[in-house]
Amino acid sequence: MTAASSSGATVSLAVKHLASLRGLTVLLLLYTCLGAGIMMQLENSQLPHKRRGLQVEDVDRNLLYKLYEIRTSKLVSREDFVAASKKQIAKWQEIRSALEWSFNSAFLYCFTLYTTIGYGHAHPVSAAGKLFSLLYSVLGIPLFLVFAGRLSARLQRWLSSKLPSALLAGKRTSEGGGDSLPLWTSAVLLTAHSLAGGLLYAATEDWPVGDGAYFSLV
Repeated sequence: MTAASSSGATVSLAVKHLASLRGLTVLLLLYTCLGAGIMMQLENSQLPHKRRGLQVEDVDRNLLYKLYEIRTSKLVSREDFVAASKKQIAKWQEIRSALEWSFNSAFLYCFTLYTTIGYGHAHPVSAAGKLFSLLYSVLGIPLFLVFAGRLSARLQRWLSSKLPSALLAGKRTSEGGGDSLPLWTSAVLLTAHSLAGGLLYAATEDWPVGDGAYFSLV
């Protein structure tokens, strides 16, 4: 075997592993971490540290003023005070997240970019951050679609092996010879997934079940 053929076989094997579900998972994770690091650097470098600190202090001080106004207003019940305070705190968190880019917020932002979910309050304010977001999406969306296709095929094969035959409608897929899921079974699974997410977020984030189910669905 010549050196050229050996090198070609090595490259072919590397591409095969990279195109597998495990390889795509690692690649997507690294791509997200890289994007988060770059976005955090681009956005945080746009505001001087002292100016950003003053803005954060103003936001925090404004929250305290709002909570004091609510406390000294004519609200008569504790429930009304708690509800109004939660709204103010939610607004405070939204403004805070827009001022400070942590790795977690940048990671979530990059994730929402290539999945096209569009959820979250973080957004770039600099020209460099906006340009990077465009380029990042152009590469990230196709990469995620390939990953989603591999994951979908793996989940369908797993579900086909676990679900009763009555739920599979006896169809066969062209790839792998497994049973495909009929539309009504997929709808039931999607609904159950959304409701489970609604209950989870209601327990962990104190959201209404409907809001949690909506978030899970989108």
